[in-house]
Amino acid sequence: MKLLFLVPLEWVSLWFRAPFMLLVGDIRQGLFYAVLFSFWLIFAGEHLIDDTSRNNLASYWRNLTAVLVASTCLLVYDIAERGMQLSNPFFSIWASENGSKLAYTVVYIASICVIFYFCFLAYKVWKVWSTIKMKRSAQLYRTNEHRRLKVEAIIYRFKFLMFFTLVCAAFTVISYIMKQYGEGQIHSDTPTESILVHSTSAFFTGTFGMWNIYVLLLLALYAPSHKHYANANVLADETEDLMDGTATESAALTTFVKPATD
Repeated sequence: MKLLFLVPLEWVSLWFRAPFMLLVGDIRQGLFYAVLFSFWLIFAGEHLIDDTSRNNLASYWRNLTAVLVASTCLLVYDIAERGMQLSNPFFSIWASENGSKLAYTVVYIASICVIFYFCFLAYKVWKVWSTIKMKRSAQLYRTNEHRRLKVEAIIYRFKFLMFFTLVCAAFTVISYIMKQYGEGQIHSDTPTESILVHSTSAFFTGTFGMWNIYVLLLLALYAPSHKHYANANVLADETEDLMDGTATESAALTTFVKPATD
């Protein structure tokens, strides 16, 4: 999967005739959106401390239904549009009335699924915040002042990351809907009114930039560099002191306590 995103397959067209590149590019983009949306849901679900089923991948099938439906709709659209263009470069699904209805149906279903996905992700993040707040008020204030302040800083950084996750998801969903809806407008009777004709490239570029910042934040907050230092055992002992040792309370906060106390 990683090689599919990183290998520059477009270079093949420099030496060979490759009319399938448009289809491959659309499929790669669809896979990227599917992986990104799935990661955000699983990332939020893994930090539900009281959810004992969070470590079971099969329990996420309900969460990922919207992502699967949206990806399937776009795959059908790409096969109908780009797939037919392999044999007829001038073919367009928008040229016929039935084709236009199919295209609009697919785009609208995918957009509705993405909106539902964002609402569900926001609910997940709110649930995570509520769980962390409950655990903090119940246990973390029992520790001494120094450790309490340290854990407060860790929780603050964690909440900021979850908030930034929502912001990135919101901008990604808006970009996704703008692109799909704008493509439909381009093939309508008034193509000049499409939102893609106007200055939307700055919005898309800003969204791509936020992805890079988000990746850097994940690397900074989750890099387990403390494992290479001699005081790793001390940090582990502190983590055990902060938590009461039960399996339902240590997973998420332990993940943040360890890398954040380098």
